Amino acid sequence: MVGVAIVTDSTASLAPADAARDGITVVPLQVIIGAGVHTEGVDVTADMIADALASFVPVSTSRPPPDDFLRVYFDLAEEGAEAIVSVHLSSKLS
Repeated sequence: MVGVAIVTDSTASLAPADAARDGITVVPLQVIIGAGVHTEGVDVTADMIADALASFVPVSTSRPPPDDFLRVYFDLAEEGAEAIVSVHLSSKLS
């Protein structure tokens, strides 16, 4: 990869195929179910969220940890990215 890499998080709601086609790296949000922290698209399903909500277990999301972005940025730089544009929601829109 040479040039500009694009990074966002999963609040962008990009389909994995679309992100891959356009070369966009998506960092997943954290999903908090009760006291458990999960990673969107990795270890939490819509059924888990629906079951929690039906049982009145609190469900919320949180931004990805900064270290997750740091790892992505380093990986992209190692792959040859000369610049990285990282696009995210502001806290006021979240």
